[in-house]
Amino acid sequence: VWRYLCMVPTDGVAKARSTILPVRNDRRVPMMQVLELYRGNLKPNEVLAACGRDDPDEEILSGRLFYAHLYLGLYHEVAGELSLARKYISLAADKKLAKNPNVNSYMWDVARIHAELMEESE
Repeated sequence: VWRYLCMVPTDGVAKARSTILPVRNDRRVPMMQVLELYRGNLKPNEVLAACGRDDPDEEILSGRLFYAHLYLGLYHEVAGELSLARKYISLAADKKLAKNPNVNSYMWDVARIHAELMEESE
């Protein structure tokens, strides 16, 4: 996913998609769905829908949604859909998520800093 995000601005979506490494059985919901979105096989709403799979409790659901929002925001950003990118990055950067045990603190900081940079560039 990160390579895709780096490649799209210079090489385009098709080339970036062709270099996505094969991944099987990533059990972290919604990471397989995120990967399929970036491959062009799923829609953003399908990534979000996957977060509620198996009726997770609120803490697990908010952790899953954090990753969905972060990667949807980045996806929309490289697609030039900046209003959607800002929406999703802002949701991922919610301060309440910083203490969620299902959210890696480094990744939350990535979302927070990205949201700050997007605000500055408005």
